[in-house]
Amino acid sequence: MGADVMTTWRQLIARFFRLGWTGFGGPPAHVAQMRRQWVDGGDVDAQEFSDAFGAVSILPGPASTQLALWLGWRAKRLPGMFVAGLLFISPSVALVTMLATHLRGRSALAHVVEWFALGASAVVPAIAWWSAINIVKVPFRSGVSEIPRSHYRCLCAVGFVGGLASAMVNPVITLLATALGYLAFRRVTLRGSLAAGIATNSPLSGIWVMALKVGALSFGGGFVIVPMMRADVIHQHWMTSSLFASAVALGQVTPGPVVATVAAIGVLRGGVTTGLLAAAIAFAPSFLFIGALSPHLSRLRASASGRLVTGALGAAAAGMIGASGVLLTAAERQWWLGIVTALACVAGKRIPFLALLAAGGVIGLVIH
Repeated sequence: MGADVMTTWRQLIARFFRLGWTGFGGPPAHVAQMRRQWVDGGDVDAQEFSDAFGAVSILPGPASTQLALWLGWRAKRLPGMFVAGLLFISPSVALVTMLATHLRGRSALAHVVEWFALGASAVVPAIAWWSAINIVKVPFRSGVSEIPRSHYRCLCAVGFVGGLASAMVNPVITLLATALGYLAFRRVTLRGSLAAGIATNSPLSGIWVMALKVGALSFGGGFVIVPMMRADVIHQHWMTSSLFASAVALGQVTPGPVVATVAAIGVLRGGVTTGLLAAAIAFAPSFLFIGALSPHLSRLRASASGRLVTGALGAAAAGMIGASGVLLTAAERQWWLGIVTALACVAGKRIPFLALLAAGGVIGLVIH
């Protein structure tokens, strides 16, 4: 049973406004802040909150964004879901768009943004590697997992190789093929619509399709979007590797969901309108998923096939995230960037990611 406290519109708006503007640190920080607001505030029972987060985590798309949407839906149904989503997402998209506009338009602040983003981009590979390590640890911290440890490691390795080979095989296909192949290996009958996803074997190109892939097929958290985007951005020659790394850094140093990085890619690709539309397309699937599935999330999480498929997807995504760190490091063209990356790898175990990004940005300004 959830808490019986009735959340007012004023409380809902205040909480998500605060989360949207102060939610630095990525999904773990977002979830912790929402727990403090809603569970400690007495609006949602702790077990219901945990079950909801577990359920949205097995859906494609950004889990912290979908948890925010679910909280809005629980409080005020569909109107609350849309208000919560807009308040949480809008600040991140606005800030990323503004910074990317300066980077693209060579304004008076362009050099500051460029060198800060360049320094911060050297930290991104370390964040990717530590994020992958943390994802791999999660299923085994409690000693309970749907997938044996040895199988999980193999799935991670497949995702890692697939990420490195993203120039030849689209990451979406790698993720879906890995999950479905593992499901067949375990002789579990697949039910539902996921099988239709493997039919997306047509060429995936264009900013709109890239944004849709990020929103609808990004299993494994925010960083799995990096190899997905890189497959389109770099190999279709939309921008250089260093500029792409700077765009990823902009998505990291701003509050709110990491998926807002798509807005930076859109701005650098075609301007502000393109960036805003790309962000809208990337976030739209989350609204559709939560709006349609919120009444049924507990049954989805209880499905053995669902847990097995999403567990395999998470493992492959962790390997792919690790591969994105390798690809981003390989794209570095200045000696000092490699030093910053190495230092961030050492410090990443104890220092918050946001502090590392800020330190990298400051180093970039000093070098300049």
